[in-house]
Amino acid sequence: MENKVSRAFYDCSPALFRNIAASGFGVAKNYRRYRGMFRVWLNFFKAAQGWTEEQLHEFQNLQLREMVRKAFQEVPYYQDRFAKLGITAADIRSVQDLAKLPLLEKSDVIEAGTDLISRAWPIRKLRWYPTSGSTGTPLQVPRPYYIEQMEWAFLHARFYPSDVINSPYSSFTGLELIPPNQSKPPFWVDNWMNRQRMYSIFHMSTRNLPYYIKSLDSRYSHLYIGYPSAMYTIAKFMQERSFYLHRPPHYILTSSEELQPHYEDALLDAFGSNIRNRYGQNEFVGSITMYDCGHLHYDMDYSILEFLPVGHEDGAILAEVVGTNMHDTAWPLIRYRTGDLVVYNPDDHCAAGYPGQVIRRIHGRTGRYFELPDGSRITNISVIAKKCTNVKLMQVVQQEIGSILVRVVRAPGYSSKDEMNIFQQFRRKIGNSTNIDLEYVTDIERTTSGKFISIINEVAK
Repeated sequence: MENKVSRAFYDCSPALFRNIAASGFGVAKNYRRYRGMFRVWLNFFKAAQGWTEEQLHEFQNLQLREMVRKAFQEVPYYQDRFAKLGITAADIRSVQDLAKLPLLEKSDVIEAGTDLISRAWPIRKLRWYPTSGSTGTPLQVPRPYYIEQMEWAFLHARFYPSDVINSPYSSFTGLELIPPNQSKPPFWVDNWMNRQRMYSIFHMSTRNLPYYIKSLDSRYSHLYIGYPSAMYTIAKFMQERSFYLHRPPHYILTSSEELQPHYEDALLDAFGSNIRNRYGQNEFVGSITMYDCGHLHYDMDYSILEFLPVGHEDGAILAEVVGTNMHDTAWPLIRYRTGDLVVYNPDDHCAAGYPGQVIRRIHGRTGRYFELPDGSRITNISVIAKKCTNVKLMQVVQQEIGSILVRVVRAPGYSSKDEMNIFQQFRRKIGNSTNIDLEYVTDIERTTSGKFISIINEVAK
């Protein structure tokens, strides 16, 4: 358990000690993830991938009825909520019946506290995990042991390519691996137990990036996994200087952030790897995974997702994601508002025959938009950013309706023509009703968990 003393000791320790500590944590994580029910879940998810969509619907209805029954009998929060609504568990028989229930907000979860935990589960048997708080107040998530095993079994069955198991890999996530004031390499820590090199995403300055690239080139990794914005930062740096790796990774797996089109283009150009994307949350109420067909699919055997329309984008539906977990009876979340957005067309189907709604795009959070004077909301700037030349990073900040500030991190070769192009690309997307100001910055601040946010709406806050 980390505290101020252990953190200070870790930060003052040499690299060898950090590697030993990371490897020790690796042993503990493997014990939690891969014992117990892991093999059962793995076999289940492998088998379920061959089910038809009709079989998956039947499975969801069956699981939902059992989940609601247990919630009604064992969870104080739902006992009170159902009583106020004047309904019983028998009124929820299918996914369509979920509309009878109100949405579960994050604020409801925080206020409910332990009243959302099943009385059949002793609290001492649950582990607590914080969310990143990217939608506001961080949330403490309680998990029974088997749910963490479920998540890792799903990743191995559906997301991780089969030929990367036990292969060396590199990760780029928001872990605080290196003291913030450290100015010399290594900017990474080795978990020898899992053949993993974990890179700090908080030290990726122009001065330090050559050390990252040298490390990546000297130690082969079959797989890169983590935040796409962090890996994009490395790829963009390599592109600008015509650097390349002698042995690039075979796969790049992205998660936790939106895989923006210009991120993907840069990763493909720099590494030439197979890129796979997956959407999920720490609450484990939903999963959308890119399969080998190249499409993002709603994983119907993982949870129940509702896509509630909030608008349109490029001729398709822009919808908010609402999730209901159907395996976690210790902490059931029914109609939980994730705060995420997706773009989909109900008529899209997978030519490879995989079931589950095809999702065209996943956008960060519902609060990540800026508003035009006519009330229209722009929920992503990836299409604009992709067409802006000689730009490393871009972020839009809105402090009042009718005006936006565009923060730009310039790349080498940036000129007045590139600046003019930025204005032109935004005008093509949003018209002339909104004032646009540019601000040049050396970097764009990330969240405390290391995530890059492309739109900040101070008006919405």
